[in-house]
Amino acid sequence: MTSEHQTTGIQRIVRAMGSWINGAGAPREQPGTELILGPDTWFSGQLRCRNTVIIEGTVENALIETSANIIIAEDARVGSDLSAQIVSIRGVYSGTVTADRAEILQGAEVHGHVHVNTIYIDENAVMKAEMFLLGSADHRPQASPTEITSDVITRTTDVQTRPPPEIGA
Repeated sequence: MTSEHQTTGIQRIVRAMGSWINGAGAPREQPGTELILGPDTWFSGQLRCRNTVIIEGTVENALIETSANIIIAEDARVGSDLSAQIVSIRGVYSGTVTADRAEILQGAEVHGHVHVNTIYIDENAVMKAEMFLLGSADHRPQASPTEITSDVITRTTDVQTRPPPEIGA
């Protein structure tokens, strides 16, 4: 087994965080860098970065913000507020998501609130959350809630039957 496979989740976090700090101590954006909270990692607190965050472990009572993406892996357990460009969920999630796009993938279980411009819900995903569709980034009207209780969105409208128009009258 290589040393990369033997590296613990915490060691990968420390290594990734160290590469983000320049000599002045200010964050430095490095495209393509990922912050991985591995399967044996437990995190609580605030995390702000500019790169993709991959969660494979447990996150509780946290706030995670990134200008990139957040990926919640299949075995992850997350109870946190998330803010990102795209949030992809395959594990169990509870909290508030604010993103341009959310992807609720096969096997996911989502509870809480979802504030997005667009959403994708895969088959065999469970979503019991209040949803707010925000519109485009340029024109974000005041959010209007839509409740989703299954993987199918339904809309009910009042339909009145009208007699057909009379021809020639």
